Amino acid sequence: MGGAILVTFGFLFLLNNYHILDFGKGLPVLLIVIGLLLAASRTGSMEGHVQPSWMRGVPPTSPSGDNPPHDPQVKL
Repeated sequence: MGGAILVTFGFLFLLNNYHILDFGKGLPVLLIVIGLLLAASRTGSMEGHVQPSWMRGVPPTSPSGDNPPHDPQVKL
């Protein structure tokens, strides 16, 4: 999403430098691009999606606090 917004800003600055479109009048274009990107990200397929490691969370612990190891090959 950030890349598309950066490209839109660059395009608006380019149009402003060539006196084709005033930057202030082009800001609705930026809002439209952001809206299209949000709509596309929410309607995209989640098939095959892998959650990033920093969003996976912590595995639940047992109430007694003595969780058995998840992998029987690993001895702790």
